[in-house]
Amino acid sequence: MLTQYGQEIGHMAQGAAHSLVSWYSLGSIICVLLTAVLGKKISEIQFVPVYTLGAFVSILLMWLFPSSAFLMGILAFLVGFFAAGGVMQLALTVMADFFPAGKGTVTGFFYTVGSIASFTIPLFIGWIGNMRNVMLFDVVIALIGFIDTTLIAIRYKKLFGKLGK
Repeated sequence: MLTQYGQEIGHMAQGAAHSLVSWYSLGSIICVLLTAVLGKKISEIQFVPVYTLGAFVSILLMWLFPSSAFLMGILAFLVGFFAAGGVMQLALTVMADFFPAGKGTVTGFFYTVGSIASFTIPLFIGWIGNMRNVMLFDVVIALIGFIDTTLIAIRYKKLFGKLGK
């Protein structure tokens, strides 16, 4: 989707648009490594709202300013960092904190819902059609994710009495 968005909406050359995926992947890898190091001192629940906010802002800026290839590269890196690099792994860990007796069930539910999304979201995106509107849909999903994770962090603090380690 990033490549297509870069070409159709950002009017990027094919090679430049393909580089967005590389920047996204690099952001993801760096986030995993950084989170592994920082995770020794900082609780997972503290990362999740920050990462979802970062993903929301990055995707929103991509939607607002698609014509700058340089900015699109930076934002692709940030989306990879915040959305792909940390949130999915951390979300599963936080869910397991809420349901310690049913970690296997939580893991199964988590991946089942992810699989359903992997099937249904592309169908919905195909129905939307226009790449600009597809990115707007992504902005809305990221905003919902940020709101959800903020509420989850508040609930986590109420249940466990703290957010940190």
